[in-house]
Amino acid sequence: MARKKDAETVKYERELRAQRIKQADIRTKEEATKSAANASKLAAEKKAAWNKAAASNKSKSSSNSSSKKDDKQASAGSDVKTVTKIMNGHVVNLVVNNKSSKKETAAEEKANAKERTKMRSLDKRIKGDSTKSLTKHADSLSDKVKNTAHKIGKAEEAIRNNQKIQDSYQDYLNAKGGAAGSANENIKAIDSKIADITKQIAKSKRKSEKESLQKRIDSLNNDRKKDVDTIAKFNNGSEYQSWLAKNKRATASIKQMKKSISAMKIRKSRYKDELSHYKKEINRQKDAKQKHLEKKNKGNIEKKIKDDTDSITKRKQKLTYIYRDDCKSDTLIKLLETSPSEQNQVNAPQKSIDSGLPLEHFIQNSGLTLSGQYAIYEPTYAKRVSVYNTLRKWQNDGVAIHIRGFTHWDHVLISSLSRSTAAESNGNALILNIEMQHARVAKIQYAKQAQGKKHKAKGSKKAGTSKTKHRSVKIKPGMTYSQVSAKMGIKVSELRKLNPKYKDMSLPVGGKMEVS
Repeated sequence: MARKKDAETVKYERELRAQRIKQADIRTKEEATKSAANASKLAAEKKAAWNKAAASNKSKSSSNSSSKKDDKQASAGSDVKTVTKIMNGHVVNLVVNNKSSKKETAAEEKANAKERTKMRSLDKRIKGDSTKSLTKHADSLSDKVKNTAHKIGKAEEAIRNNQKIQDSYQDYLNAKGGAAGSANENIKAIDSKIADITKQIAKSKRKSEKESLQKRIDSLNNDRKKDVDTIAKFNNGSEYQSWLAKNKRATASIKQMKKSISAMKIRKSRYKDELSHYKKEINRQKDAKQKHLEKKNKGNIEKKIKDDTDSITKRKQKLTYIYRDDCKSDTLIKLLETSPSEQNQVNAPQKSIDSGLPLEHFIQNSGLTLSGQYAIYEPTYAKRVSVYNTLRKWQNDGVAIHIRGFTHWDHVLISSLSRSTAAESNGNALILNIEMQHARVAKIQYAKQAQGKKHKAKGSKKAGTSKTKHRSVKIKPGMTYSQVSAKMGIKVSELRKLNPKYKDMSLPVGGKMEVS
């Protein structure tokens, strides 16, 4: 009997020692948790104290701007940044380089400078080329811009199609992956429950309670295994694998297309820049040629008038010369003056005063005109008709002309033109009745308005002014009579009466709706 009693005692003592060891482990864990919490709390307090001290030091250093240390920090402030970390329970201030953004900016500026240098070299290269060669290159660049834009459009369309595949994949998951999705959510919930029960086991002191909690964990693990099997079954299905492969291909294609579009946009921008430089040089050459032609035509016209004047002086004939004001052609029209008449009209508006006498307060110029009969000074009838057609074309096109003869005007427009024949010439002579008007170049003077302080009106914007005594609201997208009625407390029928021009389904965005 003594041996059996000793064996039971030994067994009991072993169980007692094991229970005490477990309780000691639990107390150790709890103390470790408390110590970690205390350490984190202490670190947070130290960090707050450090931040407060750093703020005060910063304000002091800003007031002492003459310090060399402050100057050095100010100069290096854009290159470094300060990061606060807690290491071994101490607040540590780490200085970290912040040059990544500066590197990106420098790289961008370098690329822009390289592009500007390239464009300057392009300007030098094309300056001596002929207009024909420049036009050929410009047409080629224009075609490249169009083709690149077309490719960008195709790539964007491909992206939209792949995005549709991604949407279809999501629709498939929503439609047929409900069980797998629910299983995934269940697994998350089970993992959370298991973690909570594990904490309860660590805190529990009774063996029976621990066994009960362990059984709950085993049951939850069985449920988790079923959910895992459900997800695996769905993932291993052929239909899901097919959709997954499509989605991966679509995602990779979208990434590649976006990269390609970015490169094509850069090329398109470069082509457009080069094209603008070519067009600029083409226009410069055209302007230079036009100016040279105008100068040449003006010289030819002056020479014709001088030569003609020498011969006319001998015959004592009075001629009027007409040519284009812009000298885009050297056409010179000679007309024999028959009865020219110049007329200058002004308006003198008047207002009466008490004595009944009128008072003129300003003069308004209403026009300077020249009218009369002219004979076309050409040897043949065909040439006379050609001269008449030229004058009529200038009249219809609004071409400004220059007159030298009875009067000497520039910037003249033909307001009226008619022709007839002389009876004594058997219908071979052309007599023109011309009325011309002097056109003045408009000069608009702009006066600077005095900028005063803007005073905001008191009260609501919807209250209306003292003159109108009406209230109105600005119509926004999607606004209806019902919304305005509910917001302003006015019946819909009254709103329709106040705004008869607005229909129910077509309220103009940005318009004003009267509400009172």
